[in-house]
Amino acid sequence: MIWNIADMYDLSSSLFWYKIVFLIELFVAGSLIGGKLRRRQPFAARLAASVLMLFAVTFALPILSYSSFYTMVLFFVIFALFLCATKFSRDENWSSILFCGCWAYTVQHISYQIYTLIITMLGINEGNIYSSGEFISGKYAWLSLSIFLEVHAVVYVVVWAVTRLRLAKVESLELRRWRLFILSAAILFIDIILNAFIVHNEAATSQFVLSFFCIYGITSCVLILILQFSMIDTEKLETELRIVETLWDKDKKLYETRRENIEYINIKCHDLRHRMRAIRLKDHIDQRELGEIERAINIYEETMKTGNEVVDIVLSEESILCHNNNINLICVVDGKLVDFVQTGDLYSLLQNSIHNAFDAVKDIDDEEHRFIRLTIKRVGEMVYIGVENYCRDAEAIEFRNGLPVSKGDSRVHGFGMKSISAIVNKYEGTMNIKAENGIFKLNILLPERSEGGDVK
Repeated sequence: MIWNIADMYDLSSSLFWYKIVFLIELFVAGSLIGGKLRRRQPFAARLAASVLMLFAVTFALPILSYSSFYTMVLFFVIFALFLCATKFSRDENWSSILFCGCWAYTVQHISYQIYTLIITMLGINEGNIYSSGEFISGKYAWLSLSIFLEVHAVVYVVVWAVTRLRLAKVESLELRRWRLFILSAAILFIDIILNAFIVHNEAATSQFVLSFFCIYGITSCVLILILQFSMIDTEKLETELRIVETLWDKDKKLYETRRENIEYINIKCHDLRHRMRAIRLKDHIDQRELGEIERAINIYEETMKTGNEVVDIVLSEESILCHNNNINLICVVDGKLVDFVQTGDLYSLLQNSIHNAFDAVKDIDDEEHRFIRLTIKRVGEMVYIGVENYCRDAEAIEFRNGLPVSKGDSRVHGFGMKSISAIVNKYEGTMNIKAENGIFKLNILLPERSEGGDVK
């Protein structure tokens, strides 16, 4: 087949100019979500170069055919060029680039389908920007242009506002769950391919069928945006879960190390106590100094009588930490009640709970308020674990999904609290947090289990 240069660059062809219009639509839509992408420096120069190159190449793309197949290929090529230009100016991986590109194409297609639906319902053939060769000089050219601009303005602003609200706290658009992304991309491309065949057979298609496929296209694109939002939400939850699991693994390794250290210290404390008794018989030893050493040993040993090795280790560590910081750690604990909780889970739960309380009270000047109360007891057929501590401005604490939201101080309640919540859910328990009358209360109820792990 021999192509004529004049036909390939026929400036009176609506398709020749629409490829430029399509690029502008895509570029504006991409700019709305581009703020979530990191910039590649020097950004201004890269952006200007990519925009100029993008428009130049798009303008140079020839019109070899007006068939539905070539039209699809043409617009997919422009879309691919758009992705490359975005990658050139943004310091992101391809998953983030593809996510934003798919989002921009979806927004553009929603606008296109709504505009086409309105034009079809009004019966305006002359002046249709997408399919008429008379979109400049046609009878309804200005009306069509007005509808085109208004539809795009409304759709772009609404989708941008919703997207900004949903992605306000999202730091990265990088995706790891490719299955869902491929599904949304497939829906988009199938919709576009189907639309191309419908448009090119518009003369043989009734107004009802055209309207039906426009509504179908709008619905499909809205579904794609919902899928993309759900992908981001899922990605955020999975990231938090990975962090919590990493903390659990770290706590398990820390527990093993500290258990060995405490066993070693127990042996040394035992030997030291016997040596002190022998030393007391000598007249030249300072009895007051020996008394201080013995009291320090007692502080360590008194906490190891709960009936559960994990609880003993946690309280041994935390009691020394609290004692050194003049914090009163009050414990009413029956450690045997939590024997059914796995070692790593129990260590993480108690260590995070007490550490959160420690961080809340360590900077309080009033000694009366420098306290942490830990309770483990049976309540009916449940095991109750409670941690209380004084909290300044307790009533001002905000909660989201039942967990406190820290304001600028991530030490207080962050991933540690999410780790506690995950452990409680694992054992089919319930967790309740209250902050009132200056007291922060963490209340946990776990179903008591038998040695076989069954709920009693």
